Amino acid sequence: MEDFRRLVEQSKLEVKEYAVWHVPLETPASLSELPMRVGHGIWSGVLLDDEVQVQFGSYAVPSTALLVTALDPSAVHDGQITLVGQDFPRIPERVVPFALVVIVWGADLTSDRIAELHRALQVTDQIEGFMQRSILRENRYTLSKKLYEKGVTFQHLGRAFLHLYRTQFATILRSVEVVFLTASLTTILALKEITQANRHNMDLRLRAKLAQYAKRRDDCEFDWECNACDYQHICDELREMIRLREDLFHD
Repeated sequence: MEDFRRLVEQSKLEVKEYAVWHVPLETPASLSELPMRVGHGIWSGVLLDDEVQVQFGSYAVPSTALLVTALDPSAVHDGQITLVGQDFPRIPERVVPFALVVIVWGADLTSDRIAELHRALQVTDQIEGFMQRSILRENRYTLSKKLYEKGVTFQHLGRAFLHLYRTQFATILRSVEVVFLTASLTTILALKEITQANRHNMDLRLRAKLAQYAKRRDDCEFDWECNACDYQHICDELREMIRLREDLFHD
């Protein structure tokens, strides 16, 4: 967390253009003030190329999305949205570097819950006009022309992410904070390295978890795992018979 905060502060000094907003819990009335609808299944989640105004990241332009879990509630500025770089409509390029960071704190955040929180970064049909597009495990997003013309800002997008996390994970999260970067390539690349390292660690944990449930016999047709099987003694006897036969053959 300290390294992340240091990166953000360094990017502010480098870019010299940033904004910070503090947002309370959304109400139906305040959500209706946003230029887009927010909620699961709220739109199709598909933007054609001619409908895109801004693309966040490409093969040549870095982008990433990162979930940071805090160990201490004081490390999270609940309801805060930070933007480092230019906001709409001052973003002149069609393709811009981008980083999205969601910082959370909650009770009993197990590895499975953290993985679920991370998957929530992949918004599909939850923010109207804002599409997630991952290619080769790269986190990229696009913004529609219609949403751009409605005067969307990163405060609006931040409020949308805050609302989604606060409602979807209301039982486990106590604090949520959002950070956007549209400038400072060095910081975005550093955050991208952290994302890749986190993904690698998650892959290792997943492989280890799957290995626990791997069947001891490839020809087993039961649907349940070995640890829950009532016929383990039969498999043990078969393995012992195979071992004895192999010993006799080698002798």
